[in-house]
Amino acid sequence: MKNALIVFLKSPEKGKVKTRIAKTEGEERALEIYRLLLDKTYRLAETIASKQVSVFVFYAGNPSELERWMKFSFYSQEGKDLGERMLNAFKTVFEQGYQNIGIIGSDCYSLTDKHLQLGFEIVEKYDFVFGPALDGGYYALFMKTRTNFIFENMTWSHPNVLADSIRKIESMEQTYYLLEKLRDVDTVDDWITLKANTNEESV
Repeated sequence: MKNALIVFLKSPEKGKVKTRIAKTEGEERALEIYRLLLDKTYRLAETIASKQVSVFVFYAGNPSELERWMKFSFYSQEGKDLGERMLNAFKTVFEQGYQNIGIIGSDCYSLTDKHLQLGFEIVEKYDFVFGPALDGGYYALFMKTRTNFIFENMTWSHPNVLADSIRKIESMEQTYYLLEKLRDVDTVDDWITLKANTNEESV
């Protein structure tokens, strides 16, 4: 298989996930919401794995809380910040011979296997493919060449992450493509909006 998907996860531990939601809704509710997001991401990983894509899970926290994910290639995240952790994950997977590699987290409930398959197709023609998030970041990134600059000297978790990334790409005279814009679930308002726009009973 030439395509691989990296999934970045935190173990579902009370007080350590969805901290912005916990500030207003409490740690128990924040953990409950995170578990729902994790369940949806797990189903997505299973689906994409059935379509000739290798899945690599990179976790932070207690691995015993993520036992079912160990059916996939399973690694701990390594690095001082998010950029270094993502760079090291891409390095690990590229070194195993994969040609097209994507990365996602577990915050985007609306993300589907169709988005991922499209990302793998389009990255054949572009240097980078992003799944832009409504908050100014991105829910997915695809590359076909190991590239360091996209992860280095970045300020993460702010509204200009995607814009800053695009400026870097343009300064290097490389190409990019943007998929459909989707909502990450980081705040209570994100969750309320998601519930209002989905028919799934589990939400």
